[in-house]
Amino acid sequence: MSESGSAVGSSLGSRRRRRLRAVRSHWGTLGFYHEPRGLRLGRPLGSVRSVSSPVSNDVKSDVKSSPVALARLEAGHAPAIVAWLSDPVVSSNLGLRSTPTLEKTFSLIAAAASDETASALAARAILLGGRHVGNVVLDQIDRHVGKARLHIYVGDPAARGHGVGQRAVRLAVALAFDELGLHKVWLTVHAKNAAAIRAYERAGFRVEGTHREEFFLDGERVDELYMGVLKGEQTPEGPSTVIEKSK
Repeated sequence: MSESGSAVGSSLGSRRRRRLRAVRSHWGTLGFYHEPRGLRLGRPLGSVRSVSSPVSNDVKSDVKSSPVALARLEAGHAPAIVAWLSDPVVSSNLGLRSTPTLEKTFSLIAAAASDETASALAARAILLGGRHVGNVVLDQIDRHVGKARLHIYVGDPAARGHGVGQRAVRLAVALAFDELGLHKVWLTVHAKNAAAIRAYERAGFRVEGTHREEFFLDGERVDELYMGVLKGEQTPEGPSTVIEKSK
């Protein structure tokens, strides 16, 4: 990701420094995280803990029935993004590589806030009952061909394993087709990530090819699947799934 431009640097400089000092003071010294393959957002941050507030038992028991929505990323989401990417479950499945900083996360958010009709990037926060629990990113948007690559992760552990990711995938596909006017969404996923593959297939994705041994998972070479869905192939959204329109 590119560093912040003038639109971000001048307006967020002092606020970034204050925010960074506050995060370091409360959660310990921030490390660095690798850029993932594609998403370019990070490896584990060592001792950094999740910055999201605890999930109540009521929320945990009602995850499946809570509405899932997508909302535009804001600067306030950045600390949670950094902390989630320190989770080995997230970092290993994303295949995180090099080392952006918290500031580069602000840069991603600033880039995603640009005009999406001309941008090659669209990013959204996943909200569960109004609570930020993960993110989806559409990048490498090709306006000529009408396609984009999808990345998704559910960062909040309490929101995993309850179909939140699957509902968010459907919303991301709807964003690509209905709002961005694209024709195809594609992604790559390592072959051992059975839960993600099931979620993608239920949203209408099909395996279109195999990249043999192109993914490192805990030091092991594993196959990477190339999956895609065309406009008209996606499955319907669940009744509790909504899209929060940008304002």
